[in-house]
Amino acid sequence: MAYLGLAACLLFSSKLREYGPLIWTLSSGIIFTTLGCEWLYAIHEEYGYLALRNICF
Repeated sequence: MAYLGLAACLLFSSKLREYGPLIWTLSSGIIFTTLGCEWLYAIHEEYGYLALRNICF
């Protein structure tokens, strides 16, 4: 629902429209974090894997 609200704001606001690509790029982190599996590794306490992956990226 938040993305629908964001799309509506970008569609109807001329001031926000010029920042559209930046806003979409930064807000894409929300969906990618949601789809990530970090919660699975945190449950199993595989912090070594999480730390190594974060350092690599």
